Amino acid sequence: MQPENPGNKDYTTDACLLLILIEARASLKSAARSRGFAAFKRDNTRHIASSIRFRYNLGVLIWIFLDNTRYTRLFGKFPSNNKFCIHKMSIKSYLPLQSALHAGAFIVLALAVVFLVAAIAGWRGPFRKKRLVRFALCLGAVPMFPLIHAALLYGVVFPYEARQGERLRQERIDAVSFVNIGDAAPSFSITDTTGATFILDDLRGKVALVNFFATWCGPCLLELPHIQELWDDNRDKSDFALIVIGREETNESVTAFQSKHAYSFPMASDPERSVYSLYAKEIIPRTYLVSRDGKICFASTGFYEEDMAKLQRELGKQLRSTQ
Repeated sequence: MQPENPGNKDYTTDACLLLILIEARASLKSAARSRGFAAFKRDNTRHIASSIRFRYNLGVLIWIFLDNTRYTRLFGKFPSNNKFCIHKMSIKSYLPLQSALHAGAFIVLALAVVFLVAAIAGWRGPFRKKRLVRFALCLGAVPMFPLIHAALLYGVVFPYEARQGERLRQERIDAVSFVNIGDAAPSFSITDTTGATFILDDLRGKVALVNFFATWCGPCLLELPHIQELWDDNRDKSDFALIVIGREETNESVTAFQSKHAYSFPMASDPERSVYSLYAKEIIPRTYLVSRDGKICFASTGFYEEDMAKLQRELGKQLRSTQ
């Protein structure tokens, strides 16, 4: 870790603390002038708490002190414009804030109980109404804590974790992929289960769909029915070709699999990964859509319903286009 640069010291914490002290002093002076010294001594806490600016700066200071490593663990990188990166809060970094919310709810609930007991104990006294009002305010504030908790959890933390998961998944896919969208599709020749030869280079001017699967692969079993639908919709088009290749599968295993599931699209085996290794190192299923000029215009790894919808749209777009 690089040492902190003294020339770029962040004075946000010091500024917030100074503003709190200034507002507290102003509130105290105002209370002393308007109510007298005796009232000032009795009600100074209420006057301080009533300052909106004081509460704002106090809140900012509390948020900053939640992480003494300059916000990086709780909020991610702290931006230069001094705005909190709350949209970058992970579950791990949210735990201290969750504990603070729980503690705050408990404290407010305890205060409500104290005010209620005090009101009951001094029922005939002059402060009963004030204590009941404070009890009602504290009790009404309790639900705010779980609401804030739910809002942060479902509006910030979970979406951030989903984005992080997608980013890590894409990084892993990119690390084991040899071709991506926009690259020229590697040429190959393979014989399908019927004995017909599929040569990708011979399909220039046509749109080709290449899929890699394995008979034991769960996501592949979910994806192939969608491939069958695409085949059913476009099999009669002269400018469309499709091949589904079984990675590390024999011709016999692919034939048996095709017969079992009643798939009518062309299937082939790639027992030595000779074709698959042109496209990727690992991870199936993989689907590539090759445009008329031999470029990959769509690629997906794994099975996701939204990817199949994108594939269908891209296929329709490519079939409507001319070279």
